Amino acid sequence: YLQAAPPTNYLVIRGTVRAQELAGVVRKTLNEIDPNQAVAGIATIGESIDRNAARHRFNMILLLWFGICAAILAATGVYSVLAESMAARRREIAIRTALGAQKPRLVRQMIASPLVFVLAGEAIGGGMVWVFGRVGSELLYGVSARDPVLLGGVAIFLFVISAVAALWPAWAAAGRDPAESLRAS
Repeated sequence: YLQAAPPTNYLVIRGTVRAQELAGVVRKTLNEIDPNQAVAGIATIGESIDRNAARHRFNMILLLWFGICAAILAATGVYSVLAESMAARRREIAIRTALGAQKPRLVRQMIASPLVFVLAGEAIGGGMVWVFGRVGSELLYGVSARDPVLLGGVAIFLFVISAVAALWPAWAAAGRDPAESLRAS
């Protein structure tokens, strides 16, 4: 200690009285021991932990917002692609309706193929997360990179968005007059 004293010394005290009362006693006692010894600050363990964790907490909140924005962008992209795909099939839906296809069956047929692609994409993405999940695992706190609940929740969220994106235009196109749809396209 005398050869290489650390630049800052810490004194940890456990007490049964309030922190403000204990701080006064500590300052007085340190002043009696060595009046030249400066006391930079007194804080409770909770305050010290909060101060030390503030940067990490900010980074996690920032990453959380980036994750939310990424989820919204992914949902918007999936919705846009599927809605455009269904709008492009409006003529096909009109022809099938004109030939006598029932609306519920037609809608099921129209949304089945896009949802198969969505499930395939989710399976590929889940596989990639499973294989490469360790890459970002040091950034995660309180959750595993391969957390099945989290991965399942994201997959269900994107599947529901995809189902709505495929169902809405297919249902609207199947409910239109076939002659009007064919004239418009």
